[in-house]
Amino acid sequence: MSYKDLQAVKCSKLATFTCLEKLEPIDAGFIKLERDRVQLPNSEHSYIHSYLLHPGASVIVPFLDTKTLLMVYQYRYSIKQWILEFPAGTFHNPHDDPQKRALEELREETGYLAKTLTKLGILHPSPGMIAEIQHIFEATDLTFEAIDRDSDELMEVVGVPVADINKLIKSGEFTDAKSIAAWHMLGCV
Repeated sequence: MSYKDLQAVKCSKLATFTCLEKLEPIDAGFIKLERDRVQLPNSEHSYIHSYLLHPGASVIVPFLDTKTLLMVYQYRYSIKQWILEFPAGTFHNPHDDPQKRALEELREETGYLAKTLTKLGILHPSPGMIAEIQHIFEATDLTFEAIDRDSDELMEVVGVPVADINKLIKSGEFTDAKSIAAWHMLGCV
C-alpha cells in the first residue's frame, strides 16, 4: 500500500492494537511509565507494551537577527554530556497552552521575550516509546529582559550563526533531534 493509499483511507480503517489490560503505571514525577497488555490484530499472542506518558512540550527556534540563532548549550544528565539545542520546555500538564509555554520557556532559559511567535508544526519525538507531542515555534523580534531559569537546569546561552547550523549537524556537534527537526521545519536544511 502506498502512502497515498493510506491517506485515502485516513488510516482509520487500518487495524490497530487491542488493549487487553492496563497494568499499574509507574509514576515518575511529570512522566508516567504506562504498561499495557496488547494484542496485534493478526496474532493470537499478547505482550506488554511499555511507554512513557509525557505531558508535551514546546520547542522554540529563536532568531536574534536574520544571521544569528539563540541556542542553549545544556548539560543532559541522561546522556552525561553537554549538547547544543534550541530552548524548549515540558508542559506542567497536558492542557497547557503550547504558545504560552513557548514564550515562558524562551524567557526562563534565555532571558529573551519574543514579539513574534509563529507555529511551525508538531513532532512526535519517539512514538515507539513516548506518548509526547512537541509544538515547534519560530521566535523573532527578541528583546532581552532577564533569565529566570529552573533550579534543575544547567545551561549556557549562545548565539550561533545561521550559516553554521548545517555544518554543525553534519559534523555531529549538533545532535539534538527535536532541534534538528525544528530547523528542518523552517526549510533551512
